[in-house]
Amino acid sequence: MRQPSVKTVVGLAGALLAGGFVLWIQLAFLVSLATLGVGAGGFLTSLNGTVDQITAGQ
Repeated sequence: MRQPSVKTVVGLAGALLAGGFVLWIQLAFLVSLATLGVGAGGFLTSLNGTVDQITAGQ
């Protein structure tokens, strides 16, 4: 059993950290995207309702 070199350990730790960081960024991006999508959907739905009311009123 030979000891793993410091460089290997640091490299593995760095790779894990970088991977976790990228994962967090992707997660945050997805959450903001979903929030935007829900907001846009609600806006479009209310817009549709308003247009329906206007066309019904005419």
